[in-house]
Amino acid sequence: GEKESRRKYLGGPLLFASIREYTMQDPMKTINWKASARTGELMVNTYASLENERMMLYLDVEDRGILKKEHLTEECISVAATLFQKLLAKGTEVGICVNLPNEEGKIFCCKPSRTKASQTMLERRLAREWEEKDVLAFDKLLECPFQNAIPVIISRHFSEQRKQQLESFVGPKAKGIWVIPYERKECPQVTSDRLSIVTREVDFG
Repeated sequence: GEKESRRKYLGGPLLFASIREYTMQDPMKTINWKASARTGELMVNTYASLENERMMLYLDVEDRGILKKEHLTEECISVAATLFQKLLAKGTEVGICVNLPNEEGKIFCCKPSRTKASQTMLERRLAREWEEKDVLAFDKLLECPFQNAIPVIISRHFSEQRKQQLESFVGPKAKGIWVIPYERKECPQVTSDRLSIVTREVDFG
């Protein structure tokens, strides 16, 4: 299962932060004053360590809206590539699916392993240019479940429907992580019992 630790934040992609409402049991040093000012309620940071776990990353690069937000898609790619590299360097079994086609036209997917071959394959795929028509639907990512691996979904698209879709994918007895890059004006208000929500504000312009 997911191992969570409420220890001092050291930074880096091996620790994921989520934000929730303050309780009397929380130390004052965990209060996120920026989030508290924005919501009008005291909010605290919580941290989950991903070390020594079997991980499966799901990277969503879909950007089909009228208003393109390439900077958010680039942040998703950066998060996924960095996390994949760091976990692999720690000896963690890690895999990744991206909703882009592989050479056979199927969804690009590397099953969890500790070998650097999958990292090389990922870097080569992300380095290749692609057009909007090449991107597969997000639903295709969810057709690639892996048993006994913590799912980490990295997608900027958030809605109640998307949350329910991911909760169904994770299942009632498991937990997953959803990383959501966002612009300041559209801060996601998403809560879930099955998903640890990790928001990443992205400055643009």
